[in-house]
Amino acid sequence: GPTIIAHGTPEQKQRYLSPLLSGDEIWCQGFSEPNSGSDLASLRTRAVREGDEYVVNGQKVWTTLAHVARFCILLTRTGAPESRHGGLTYLIVDMASPGVEVRPLRQITGDAEFNEIYFTDVRVPAANVLGEEGAGWKVAMTTLMHERASLGVGLQVRTRIALDDLITLARAAHPRDGGVPPILRQEIARLAIECEAMRLNGYRGLTRMLRGEQPGPEGSINKLMWSEVNQRLCDTALEALGAQSLLADGEELAEANGRWSYGMM
Repeated sequence: GPTIIAHGTPEQKQRYLSPLLSGDEIWCQGFSEPNSGSDLASLRTRAVREGDEYVVNGQKVWTTLAHVARFCILLTRTGAPESRHGGLTYLIVDMASPGVEVRPLRQITGDAEFNEIYFTDVRVPAANVLGEEGAGWKVAMTTLMHERASLGVGLQVRTRIALDDLITLARAAHPRDGGVPPILRQEIARLAIECEAMRLNGYRGLTRMLRGEQPGPEGSINKLMWSEVNQRLCDTALEALGAQSLLADGEELAEANGRWSYGMM
């Protein structure tokens, strides 16, 4: 949404923003490729202009919710293979287009929220370019900055809720013998401190946006922190459960255990 607001034409804003805001149309983000993850500028998915259309061929990977998405914001190469940042174009692709194939990537949890997408001679109207041809890197950076900013705030809130649940769980799992063991209390205190640091860091990013500035690196910092804090939080919950962490159902703390085991995986 913020990317379309920043770079979209009046027609694109009219068509896409309202159903984006309402959630009636889900989008996915076609950026990463098998050999172009952190080095996004090396991507190879190609879009060739033919009249009023682009013909797209290539592959994306780790695409969240592609299996339910209506549209894909697709970063493609329209310049020479060695053009890197200067030869990228950002397209809006209808996921129902002929030639789009989505393949699920099954995770250890059994879910498949990530996917591979294959594009074979997919025709995209030239009117679906977001920004200008060859200026896709700038548009992509707008997406990533806003993505990290909103995600960083949301993850911090989720982590705080999980921390409160962990405290409740630890007390329920150790009702006798002096209560929660000191080593467990110490780890919970560490998690509480880091969660508060994430909250304050999120406020830094929010302050930028209230000033009318583009989001900065705060969101990326929070995402990185969350990836580590969340693992330790789930690990601490399983430690609090003790032997019950091996059980799937039918026990006093089984419902909580299922949530934390899933989170750990």
